[in-house]
Amino acid sequence: MDKSTLVYAGFSLPELLIALTIVALLSVGGIQGWTAYQQAVRLEQQAQLVMLFLQRVQANAYWYNDTRAVSVIQTGDRWCLREGEASLTCNESSGGRLLPSAHDVHIAAMTRPTITFHGLRNTAQAGHLVLENGAGRLRIVISIW
Repeated sequence: MDKSTLVYAGFSLPELLIALTIVALLSVGGIQGWTAYQQAVRLEQQAQLVMLFLQRVQANAYWYNDTRAVSVIQTGDRWCLREGEASLTCNESSGGRLLPSAHDVHIAAMTRPTITFHGLRNTAQAGHLVLENGAGRLRIVISIW
């Protein structure tokens, strides 16, 4: 075999290093995007859980033609929503409560610490809650009707 017709197949070291660098940069960008997506999903799911809890309290107030209150209890960086008296803690088991399912979601702002639902004419005390995490903020509005 003649040496002039011999062809070497494969990649050189600089070509492999460039390819690995490109793959590493793309994977870092993908991981950051995936993390941001997961935070956004957790924020959305927590907002839906809060809305469902408030709707349940509102339905109970209407069904029993009674006034029901939901208290926001915050201790440090932990929080919960509690149906009933504000003096109760999140750990006590009497009454309804909603503990956050995502620990990175917290309440950034609220109109007042207690939201009241009235059974008569199915009304509520107007206000809002703002949930926040690394993905952004979601505002839950409680209207009179």
